[in-house]
Amino acid sequence: MSFWLQVTRTISLGAAETGRVLQWDDAVGSVIHRHSPTVSDFRKLKVWRKAFALALTTHKLAQGVRGAAYVSLRSQLIRAAMSIPANIAEGREQKTERGFANFLRHALASAAELENHYLIARGMGVIPRAGCDSAICQTVEVKKMLHGLINSLGSD
Repeated sequence: MSFWLQVTRTISLGAAETGRVLQWDDAVGSVIHRHSPTVSDFRKLKVWRKAFALALTTHKLAQGVRGAAYVSLRSQLIRAAMSIPANIAEGREQKTERGFANFLRHALASAAELENHYLIARGMGVIPRAGCDSAICQTVEVKKMLHGLINSLGSD
């Protein structure tokens, strides 16, 4: 029988393993797998999947923005949107929760930037209102998820 446990004490080897998740195997009588809660596959994070979908939506909408006068806006939409899942992925590979939270704050800032660009695009009438409103709703949802994840990490 094997099970997962959160270690908050010193194990028999004398090394403090606080904050690590260990898989214990009763048959073997030892730890068979060590897993750091902050180092994992970023693709398993729901917030990354939502941010990835938002980046694809944004790219599609931005491709419809035509004209030399809007090149900068189109570029900024795409860059801000792609930055969100990229920062989540990069943060997930950090060795500490504090490092992860720092990258999540960068993703949150990019999400705020993206929301701003959508509001500008809607105001200028360069993206259809329905598409823009839907993308803003997606952006707000990602921002809420990022706030929740940052708060769950217990960082400042």
